[in-house]
Amino acid sequence: CLRDLPVYYDTSSALFALEPARAADIIRAHGVRRVLWGSDYPMWDVGDEIQNILRLELTDKQNEKIFAGNLKALLGI
Repeated sequence: CLRDLPVYYDTSSALFALEPARAADIIRAHGVRRVLWGSDYPMWDVGDEIQNILRLELTDKQNEKIFAGNLKALLGI
């Protein structure tokens, strides 16, 4: 229901509960440009959360947007 709204999503405390294929489908459905990486540290290990994103088999460009590019664009930096 939020897909077409100007909403950003982060990955904090989400990837542990989703199969990688389902998580990738959700990201693609909402648009990679609206997804921000989050680790929810100290609840989850940062290294593990990075690996959870890399397991989604997104492109390098999509990963770059999720890990940093989208937040930079949002903040205008």
